[in-house]
Amino acid sequence: MTIDLPPRAVGATRLILLRHGEPDAAVHGRCYGQLDPGLSPNGREQMRRAWELVANQAPSVIYCSPRRRALDSAALRPTGSPAIRIDDRLREIDFGAVEGLTYEELAEQFGLERGTVASRLYRIRAVLQKEIEK
Repeated sequence: MTIDLPPRAVGATRLILLRHGEPDAAVHGRCYGQLDPGLSPNGREQMRRAWELVANQAPSVIYCSPRRRALDSAALRPTGSPAIRIDDRLREIDFGAVEGLTYEELAEQFGLERGTVASRLYRIRAVLQKEIEK
C-alpha cells in the first residue's frame, strides 16, 4: 500500500516528513532529546511500514538527524533510495538538567501532575535555561 498524492505542479518541491520510529524501551517515560537510543523492534516495524507508504514518491534527497533513532529509521529506506544527508539542525532539543529524568521525577521536582509533564517539557526547559543563565 502507498499513499496517493496529487501530481506535483511543474517546478514545485514536495516535502515529505517522516519522524523516527518508536525508540528503545530504555527511554520510555523519560526526557530523551539528546540521549541516543536506537529503535525498538516496534519502531523498526513502524519505519518499514512508513517507507512502504511513500515508496512511490521517489525522493531526490533524504535529510536525517544525527541521532541513532533517526539514522536507524533512515537506514530502513527502500533499496535504490538516495544516500542519507545528515544535518545537525534536525537534532532534537537538549533538555539540559532534566535530560534523562523520568516524567515521575519531573512531576515531583516541579509539582506537576504526572499526566501534564510531557505537554510542559518545553516550558520546564525554558525555566531551567533562565536559571542557568543567571
